[in-house]
Amino acid sequence: MASQRKVLEEQLKSDLEKRLQQQENQLASQRKVLEEQLQSDLEKKLKQQEDQMASQREALKEQLRNEQLKHQQEQEAHKEQLKQQQEHQERQERQLKLQMEWQQEQQKIQKFQQDQQQIQMKILQNAAESSKADVDRMQEHVRKLEEKERESFEKTLSEVRKQGGEQITRLEKDLAQMTQDLQDEKEKLEEFYDPENFEPQAASLFDNFIQYVDKVPEPPKREKPSIAILGRRGVGKSSTANAIVGRTIAKTGVKDTTLVVNQVYGQADDHACEIWDVPGETDTRSYANLETLLKMKSMHIIFIVYIDDVQQCFNLVRLVSGCKVPFIIIRNKCDSIDADDAKEAEMTVDELRATTRQEEQEQLNIYMTDKLPGHDELKIIYASAKMQMGYEEVRASLHDKTGVVFQGPSVASGKDKQCVVS
Repeated sequence: MASQRKVLEEQLKSDLEKRLQQQENQLASQRKVLEEQLQSDLEKKLKQQEDQMASQREALKEQLRNEQLKHQQEQEAHKEQLKQQQEHQERQERQLKLQMEWQQEQQKIQKFQQDQQQIQMKILQNAAESSKADVDRMQEHVRKLEEKERESFEKTLSEVRKQGGEQITRLEKDLAQMTQDLQDEKEKLEEFYDPENFEPQAASLFDNFIQYVDKVPEPPKREKPSIAILGRRGVGKSSTANAIVGRTIAKTGVKDTTLVVNQVYGQADDHACEIWDVPGETDTRSYANLETLLKMKSMHIIFIVYIDDVQQCFNLVRLVSGCKVPFIIIRNKCDSIDADDAKEAEMTVDELRATTRQEEQEQLNIYMTDKLPGHDELKIIYASAKMQMGYEEVRASLHDKTGVVFQGPSVASGKDKQCVVS
């Protein structure tokens, strides 16, 4: 019994050991599976966390770039704002400076006007106290000045002829022949009028005349700043001279009142400049004579006046350019563009005048592109001597080109605008 129990105990012990071993093996296997599963879960979680961190890192980088770009844009906007503020401040400073200069100039002008009024009052007082003999002496003085002027020009013309010698004689003969050819050709063209040939032949004849003008010698400029007024008859050359001075100095009318090159202002010693009224261009009379051309070339500036159609001044612009004299182009009688015309064009009067002015300037510059290569852009001043419109712009342009300033009482006062040279 004892041996059996011992065998049973050993067998039981062996079974227990086997079971324990099996259980340990199972536990070890389960522990290994759990460890592998845990390792796999940990690796997945780590991978997810790494992916999340990488995504967050890219998002942060993008946010940083956006912040930097936004900051850069804000800096540029701030710089632009500062630049605009600085430019605005500089403009204000310039405007303030110009305003101060303008005020100073106005004060100078006012003082000058006061001085001129005092001088005029003294002159009037002296004139009122003077006798008829004084008036006669003044008239005699003016007559002598006119004779002296005529003698001076004839002397200049004689010197030009003398210096030019055969060249001047040949030019005068050429001009006389050219004038006759122009008249003959014109009569022939009018007699056998051919619309296709008339304009080209007339243009060719005028081109030849312009070449002649280029050859005319340059006479000395006149002693005083001088203004010549050119244009076809009826455009208001005389009224333009009157509007510039501020009173009637040249005869006006419907007929062609200017028959010779006539000095209408500047004879008196206290006149700082001269104004010359030139005969209007007609079918029977033109500027094609040497004396007129020399007088035109001796001027400091020329006014080219036209009305209605800008083509009226095409040849005059070429002629004056050939004389190498600065010029101002004036469309006179622009008040003829009235409310009825504006109503038809569905514009205001000012808008229609501005539009017409722009169109005529473009037409003039297009035509002169081939005729005057390299010329500056030509401007047209719209004016009305009757209504005193546009003549402030004319006087400003005259001052810019010559330094001559007209200032003083209006036309209604019956006194001259004071002509001075700045």
